[in-house]
Amino acid sequence: MDVIDERTDGASREDLVRRLADRLADAVPAGAQVLRADLQRNFGAVLSALEARVATLEAERDARGA
Repeated sequence: MDVIDERTDGASREDLVRRLADRLADAVPAGAQVLRADLQRNFGAVLSALEARVATLEAERDARGA
């Protein structure tokens, strides 16, 4: 059972990654807002890579019957 799926009210993983990247970009200090779009893309890429790794680990766990 995926932790993300349990707590997302049906949002897709892609939506969750996008929303989290948006929230991180929104937290950028005002002086760095010029970089916001670039940071948002980078946050999204990193979060997507982490999500893929978590999905792999979950699949491995499920295959072991944990």
